[in-house]
Amino acid sequence: TFADAVSTALSATVTGLTSGSTYYFKVAAVNAVGTGAYSSASSGVSVAVTCATGGVCVLGEIGPGGGKVFYVSASAFASPGSTCNTAGVGGISACKYLEAAPTTGSSAWTDINRRWNTNFTTLVTGADGTAIGTGYQNTLDMIAQSGTVAATSAAATAQAFRGPNNLSDWFLPSRNELIQLRLNKGRVGGIFDFQGYWSSSETSNNSATGIIFDNSGTEFGGNKNTPYYVRPVRAFGWPVPGAPTSVVGTAGSNQVALTWSAPASDGGAAITDYVVQYATSSGGVYTTFTDAVSTALSATVTGLTRGNTYYFKVAAVNAAGTGAYSSASSGVIIGLYVRGYNISGTSPTRTDDLPLACTAIWTDVNLLNGAIPTRTGCRDYSIMLHVTGYITVPVASATFRVYSDDGGSVKIGDTNFEYWGERGCNYTQSSTMAFTAGQTLALDAWFYENGGGECFRLEWNITTGFPSNAWVTVPASAFSR
Repeated sequence: TFADAVSTALSATVTGLTSGSTYYFKVAAVNAVGTGAYSSASSGVSVAVTCATGGVCVLGEIGPGGGKVFYVSASAFASPGSTCNTAGVGGISACKYLEAAPTTGSSAWTDINRRWNTNFTTLVTGADGTAIGTGYQNTLDMIAQSGTVAATSAAATAQAFRGPNNLSDWFLPSRNELIQLRLNKGRVGGIFDFQGYWSSSETSNNSATGIIFDNSGTEFGGNKNTPYYVRPVRAFGWPVPGAPTSVVGTAGSNQVALTWSAPASDGGAAITDYVVQYATSSGGVYTTFTDAVSTALSATVTGLTRGNTYYFKVAAVNAAGTGAYSSASSGVIIGLYVRGYNISGTSPTRTDDLPLACTAIWTDVNLLNGAIPTRTGCRDYSIMLHVTGYITVPVASATFRVYSDDGGSVKIGDTNFEYWGERGCNYTQSSTMAFTAGQTLALDAWFYENGGGECFRLEWNITTGFPSNAWVTVPASAFSR
């Protein structure tokens, strides 16, 4: 329930939602008696992802620090010390943007004159970086020598800024970062035209690079003891990718082959991997499947337990990290699906249009006396079972036989063999069937037991020449759902 003020207005604004998520809403009216019935759920409403909340940014947009974006990199850059520098995957730097301190709104910044540092005749070790991404480290090196009192140096002034979102990674821009700030000063606002601004790039014991913020962008080697203007900036990262969609699983032998569609947005950085998770309930605890790094839109999840139903989620990875996981897939059953129906009489009609008495997942077709209740939950008399799934045949030709007491019917692909009537445990054999080695075919089998003992077992002969002593029960590894 969203906590807001009491109101009879026919509208409300729900706050505190997560960008990129889809929400559904219900509303109920309240009178003196109490709360009435809730409305039907609204259609899904997706909360937009903006530059400030992790979306793709363009010049002039508001960044996560509340400032205006003045630099967009074509590829990830390192900015040692910035949050985005350590947010990447596998050691990849994830910085992409620079924003300047905001000059409007809460915690607005006003450009201020400061000396470069207090020890203005001493070289600062390490504060000589000029490239994009070096300003933060320059700033830290300057503060290490001069102290953290903002009133005494440009670096300490810039680093002390927190902005409307209380972020602590603002810094004095390097030479190249300051150049970009001047080039896009119109998008940033609050700049004092024709004035000198400090960079954090030292050029000698007593000078550092400054830039005049006019149309020419004249650079100068300013005396460190001379006050020039300061504008804090900060680096931030690539957005993580959106969530993949359309996750579909196809069961195999103790494994599931997954496919999915790429997310609508890669966050502006190339997707480098997909992470697959699985669970035995859609809302359960998910386990990450360990596989090789891959950008393929498919994966085979192995090591699963036959008889279980599995659900899958997939997330995309880029330089910024792992994005949101997809919705859970539909359940994928590892094994054969069994439906049971109570019957009366012999040779019942094979149909699923009967009241369902039980369901089960089987790993094989090998039912012996007394096993129906434990393997299905159904009674062991006047019962009919329908078994569906797939069978993988490892050779190019094979012969099958089904033992049943009473009736048993098996269809593999398009070939059917059966005895559908009363008998003791005996078999019916198929003709020799031709396959492509390793071929997987649909399996559709029926069994009924009218009373007395029962058996239902599928065997194959896959040995060349089909010798009579080569019949074996089809192993669990051959079946899937």
